[in-house]
Amino acid sequence: MGPACLIENQDALSTKVTRLQTGTYHFVLTVYDALNSSGRDTVAVSVLPPRSSTTSNYVIFNNLSWKPIWYNSIEVPNIYSYVPMGKPFKVFVQRDGNTNWVEAQSASDNLNTEYEYFIETRWDGAGMYTFGSLYIFYYGANTSDTPNVKVEF
Repeated sequence: MGPACLIENQDALSTKVTRLQTGTYHFVLTVYDALNSSGRDTVAVSVLPPRSSTTSNYVIFNNLSWKPIWYNSIEVPNIYSYVPMGKPFKVFVQRDGNTNWVEAQSASDNLNTEYEYFIETRWDGAGMYTFGSLYIFYYGANTSDTPNVKVEF
């Protein structure tokens, strides 16, 4: 669904999609095992129109799931494939049914805040995190929604 695009190698473990236009694309991934059993999942990708050079760049991750690790958290894997490494950035959370974005604070800032984030920099992830992932922690109790995360850089 969505405007026409080109998937370079749809049978590869990873591929490149080009000719994207402004709009929403729905990509379906189907995986087969050795017994030809299959599983499938769909992801929606929104391509936004270009912004002027006076605004910041950002990427939005839609409909994420809360995971109870130490605290309720959201994981955005491999954040540096979206955000240039070393460039300052801000993280925002938008909850279901709310049009407002709430800024999360860096875990290193030691602020009393509802949301805080960090990027895992340890190769082993201390056994529970993944190297290069962005984690947003939520210190409230309601995790029945699928929030959006925006990273501005």
